[in-house]
Amino acid sequence: MRGKAEKGQKTIIDIWEPFGDALAGKENLDKVIDEALEAAKELQASKGRASYFGEATKGLHDPGALSSAILLKQIAGVLHG
Repeated sequence: MRGKAEKGQKTIIDIWEPFGDALAGKENLDKVIDEALEAAKELQASKGRASYFGEATKGLHDPGALSSAILLKQIAGVLHG
């Protein structure tokens, strides 16, 4: 398996994991996604190509996390429409 990313490394996992956890409960999925995206924004990338930029990645959205948030919000809309 390539990658082996874990939560906290500023990857799509930082968005997908909280979303998956929230599906089991009755939480507001949009809120969970927004909170996860903002929390990931403050991390320093330690996986993937973004990790080459080190400290410069803090305060910026990871492109994969941002695109995942957009996708998951659409899925949430369909599920809880």
